Amino acid sequence: MVENSFKRYNQKIKEFEKLKTETYQYCLSGDTRTIDIVLPLSKKQKYFADILNRQKNSGIFSSPPYVDLIDYHEQHAYFGFERKDELETGSLLKGQGREAPKSYAEGISDILNNCKKYLKESYNVF
Repeated sequence: MVENSFKRYNQKIKEFEKLKTETYQYCLSGDTRTIDIVLPLSKKQKYFADILNRQKNSGIFSSPPYVDLIDYHEQHAYFGFERKDELETGSLLKGQGREAPKSYAEGISDILNNCKKYLKESYNVF
């Protein structure tokens, strides 16, 4: 099982190597309702953090809202990220009742409000 996961991980890395372009990127893991993306970025890629502060982001890309249907942390574990199930918005673990869509909408609202400070005045959300 672990060996197969490792092979799949290496395959994904090789695929990414073929597709990547010369862009500034940095992967942050955290609670998107509260994360400060500039501070940790300035410690790892100061030039990129300076660009973000000056120019802001043009938009946000996200996966579709699979409220209480997908355990995203299985995907995170697959790529070697620390699991933080309790922070997931719309988590399958939190149930599938009437409160699930309401909780999800509130969580997304919190996320977008936090992200807005990093966005240009005119931005896109995908």
